[in-house]
Amino acid sequence: MLLKKFTYLLLLLSCILALFLFTLLGQKLINVSLNELIIIFIYYFFTTWLSFYLIERKKNDGFGFITNVMLSNSLRVFSTLIFFVTYIILKGFLPLHLAIIFMLLYLFYTVFEIYFLVTNLHANSKKPKG
Repeated sequence: MLLKKFTYLLLLLSCILALFLFTLLGQKLINVSLNELIIIFIYYFFTTWLSFYLIERKKNDGFGFITNVMLSNSLRVFSTLIFFVTYIILKGFLPLHLAIIFMLLYLFYTVFEIYFLVTNLHANSKKPKG
């Protein structure tokens, strides 16, 4: 149930951020192709979802939870590096504005996931056991 709620909210966040960036793209305030933005949003949607899924699987197991949090953070960082390296190999360079957009989206998606985790873990810890 929590995964479904997270997926809906993640999709909503992606749509809001996409509308904002597509508006900037339409106003010629950023110089990024539409295809690159779509690929970046798909990448972040799936990495954030997978990260949350890994954490959600072991939320009741203390050691497993911490292990999965570390695993999901490592997965996100290394997949971001792989994305950058792949982009540089395919295009020959990485424009600064694209790197800035990518890192800002990284920040938004990470903050969203942490906020969602903390609020739901806090709500679950207040539930009576038994």
